[in-house]
Amino acid sequence: YFFFMIMQLTYCDFCEGDRKTRGGKRKDFSVGYRGLCCRHCDAGKVAEPGASKIRKTSTRKFFWSDFHCLANSFGEIPNHLYKCSECPEDVKLMMRLLKKSHPYQMSLLKRGSQKTYFRTMWARLHNKKKTS
Repeated sequence: YFFFMIMQLTYCDFCEGDRKTRGGKRKDFSVGYRGLCCRHCDAGKVAEPGASKIRKTSTRKFFWSDFHCLANSFGEIPNHLYKCSECPEDVKLMMRLLKKSHPYQMSLLKRGSQKTYFRTMWARLHNKKKTS
């Protein structure tokens, strides 16, 4: 489930225009800080072959200050994908199916596996060595 969700995202870098958001939670990020964004609404910003104009879709971006914030707010990603007008219905359906099997799959993993997953994801996102 988590892996499939991550496949729906792509890298993005923080830019000055990302600073102004609801709640102002992005004021401390520096320009160039690595984050993730929805690949579906990001793709909606470019003209499709043969399209006469660019679609005006706002890209949903995710920036976290540390891996604890990433782990605690990871639920924002599926919430966005379910609501994203650019996300294909077959992707939303697959997420729903995978979510049903997720609790069982998690029960098969040893304690702490999810924390390790998020720590590894954080390290890769910010090009740091994996820490335990």
